[in-house]
Amino acid sequence: MMQKWLDTRAKYPDRMEEIEIFSTAVGTLGAGGDTVSATIQALFYFLIRHPPYMIRLQDELDAAEARGELSHIVQYAEAQKLPFLQACMKETYRFHTAVGLGLPRVAPPGGITIACRFFAEGTILSVNPWVIHRNPEIFGEDCDSFNPDRWFRKESGDMNAFLIHWGAGYNACPGRNFAQFEISKLAATLLRHFDIEQIDPKQEWTWHNHFICVPYKWPCRIRRHLRG
Repeated sequence: MMQKWLDTRAKYPDRMEEIEIFSTAVGTLGAGGDTVSATIQALFYFLIRHPPYMIRLQDELDAAEARGELSHIVQYAEAQKLPFLQACMKETYRFHTAVGLGLPRVAPPGGITIACRFFAEGTILSVNPWVIHRNPEIFGEDCDSFNPDRWFRKESGDMNAFLIHWGAGYNACPGRNFAQFEISKLAATLLRHFDIEQIDPKQEWTWHNHFICVPYKWPCRIRRHLRG
């Protein structure tokens, strides 16, 4: 992809400036790499901090393997058939959304009415997913806790509509399907083959919001997962 941009720049210097190549490359790497990394780390961290959920997920993976339903590197279609894995992923998207800031938009000419409130033309509007995802009216009174089982409730369809970790509408992340593909395969494959634990079980992680909520300082030990 980078080479195509560079080739285009060399052949048609008036079509793309060097600064455009730089900014596009940085945006692509940041949006496509750091978001997936932060989400995978968050998933593992919350599972480690909630051992019953980790045990349930590894039991689900072990059972699927015993039935011959998993490839050595778990395929996306196989991961989609693991309901508790999918619930843990959704809860991670909700509880630690990789993007920690809203993306501002400008109210169009003539203004716009949203949720019965009028915003004048030129008003800067933004929705922070962390605020939406911690709304008890949508996600329940336990919205400030990590609970994958909420996705098995009968109202989970309504919650899905408000899960905006990839953005929403025509402003949704264009790489969301690829990211979902990566996270599903990585999570299932790593947890199928390895046990992951914190070196200090009492140590809580830290994370910083650099637009992407990047985790820091939670060293782990990884061992081959042994099945009975």
